Amino acid sequence: MRPSLAINSEILRYRKSESGPRLLDLGCGDGERAIALASRSFNLVTGLDGAQSLIDLAIQRAVKRRVDVAFVCGDPCATAFAASSFDEVMLLGDLFGHTGTAKSDVMLLREAGRVLKPGGRLHVGFSDGDWIRANYRTEAMEGLPSGFIYRHRALSGDGYSLRTEVLSSGEECGIACQNTMVELLYSPRDVTDLLNRLGFDAITYDAEIGRHTSARGRSIVPRHVVHCKAGRIGTRLRLVP
Repeated sequence: MRPSLAINSEILRYRKSESGPRLLDLGCGDGERAIALASRSFNLVTGLDGAQSLIDLAIQRAVKRRVDVAFVCGDPCATAFAASSFDEVMLLGDLFGHTGTAKSDVMLLREAGRVLKPGGRLHVGFSDGDWIRANYRTEAMEGLPSGFIYRHRALSGDGYSLRTEVLSSGEECGIACQNTMVELLYSPRDVTDLLNRLGFDAITYDAEIGRHTSARGRSIVPRHVVHCKAGRIGTRLRLVP
């Protein structure tokens, strides 16, 4: 899915200038979002992702489109950037909530706060956990031109995570891939509480994003985007119980 810039009106208030904002796309994936921002409104854009293959693809795309973006491969929870390196940090892809554990999500937000200057802005996208709990399907099958994708989902006993077993098949090679994904289910209330306890403030939300049904009749999980400011150094990194 191509990145939707329409949902990010808060971060599009800037325009290119010599002293423009330093922006980090944390978990940039294939670079589409960072490239689009750099070509549309921003300068001084950096994208970081943990997959070297995606970073290589992002670099190729930026060169092809003649857009100046710095792409780096690294751990989003422990980057090599100095403290207060950025004015804006984006977590708008499928990273927050998909790190595997609540501890890793906390580490991710803490790292975002560390590399932000005091008063810098953090923008986080996440799926609506309450909607997922109420609407997820245990089994789903999706046909492909040369095979299928089968998903089996199971909610954890405490209801705060969804485990998905994914099995893909091709006509020529049979079972092509099998993997497991775990998504932590956050409500806006959960995220607001977490951000507050990590010292972020001025928390606001965009309107709910996503339709519940696609043109093909398939469910689409609503998403939220939350904006907040990094607090003082002494508060924004305090531990979460």
